[in-house]
Amino acid sequence: MRCETVKIFIRGIVIMLFCTYLTILFYLLFFSNYRTAVSSGQFQGTGINLIPFKSIYEHIRTAESYHFTDNLIGNILAFIPFGFFLPVLKKTYIKMIKLICITFAFSASIEYLQYVFKVGALDVDDICLNVIGSLIGYYLFSTRCL
Repeated sequence: MRCETVKIFIRGIVIMLFCTYLTILFYLLFFSNYRTAVSSGQFQGTGINLIPFKSIYEHIRTAESYHFTDNLIGNILAFIPFGFFLPVLKKTYIKMIKLICITFAFSASIEYLQYVFKVGALDVDDICLNVIGSLIGYYLFSTRCL
């Protein structure tokens, strides 16, 4: 009985951490950039990029260190916890292809909502980078590196 109580307690903590992560993620994706851009007069509106690797190539080609870090590395880092938490929260083993599909759908929904609410561009490259981040988190979970 005691072991079961500990498992329930730990699962509750993991769920709270995941909810905290999602709250921070949504704040960063929907509110922080928009407020900063609007207040500084840099808000450019929204756009759509459906050409894979176009914006990644542009960031690398122009070598703007802030945008490179913010966009490329930021998108990957932001989704590492997603790839880690998802298999932890699921009680049975989750296959990598299922994780990719869930991350793709979740990330595509975020991109769409950013476009609809005019707080960001709908960029297929962001989806790719988010999936890469999620796969890194999944790898860390599956190898028990964390």
